[in-house]
Amino acid sequence: MSIGKWINKELLFLLAFIIVTAGTAYLIAKYVPKKMEDSGKTIEEISVEWEKKFKESVKSYIAEDSKIVTDKELIGMLETISDRLLDKIDKNPYDVEILLVQSDVVNAFAFPGGLIVIYTPLIRTCDSPEQLAAVIAHEMGHVIHRDPLRRLIQQFGVSVLLSMIGSGESVAYLESIIKNVINMKYSRGQEDKADDFALALLDSCLIDPMHFADFMQKIAVDKKSTNFARWFMTHPDTQSRIDKAMEKSDEFNNVEDRFTIDWENVRQQLPSVFD
Repeated sequence: MSIGKWINKELLFLLAFIIVTAGTAYLIAKYVPKKMEDSGKTIEEISVEWEKKFKESVKSYIAEDSKIVTDKELIGMLETISDRLLDKIDKNPYDVEILLVQSDVVNAFAFPGGLIVIYTPLIRTCDSPEQLAAVIAHEMGHVIHRDPLRRLIQQFGVSVLLSMIGSGESVAYLESIIKNVINMKYSRGQEDKADDFALALLDSCLIDPMHFADFMQKIAVDKKSTNFARWFMTHPDTQSRIDKAMEKSDEFNNVEDRFTIDWENVRQQLPSVFD
């Protein structure tokens, strides 16, 4: 073989290699999502059944690590509110549960699978069961939209989350995930959708959306308090949320069906580190 033919053969091989490599890179860049959350498709890789198992693991961890309030009257009050809200939610695949946790901060957050955690000072902050219903309805919106799962996928990735159930959960990962959820900041779009969900749900339950606005106004006034958690401090554009709730209240043309819960009695029974 002459040197000229050998060079031509090598050049052809090199060109073919470059073309195949560049083509493969182009296809990967085009069809493989850079981030799990960005695709909006990969969340489907995690089933609702997996979320339910995950919820049980998180619930067990919180029960061991925190002071769970088990007072029957307080739990009954939460069930009365949540049952009324849940009855009006269509296509809900989750068995939504609420854990009441004794704490020194005002906070509420949702975990994948339908677990909602409420800290006791939040109930004390509410002026009525209808205000608490507004907060719970907002968290139910995050659950139904699978927002906590979307944020965790962005943070940890699908593979890590899936590996935690069925092959032995990692306590360290669970602790990290719980802390992540507590400090989780949703996107403006996710918060708007959860607000819209809550306002519509309140309306369908014959609860005036004004209670949502009233609670948000309390947050706006008291947000400098050190007892308020970062969750409330990081929610965007409080005034626009108040305005939207007030607009929905103006459109509320029903006779309000308020809860028959003795709210002052509820607040007096709440355990508090402030007392």
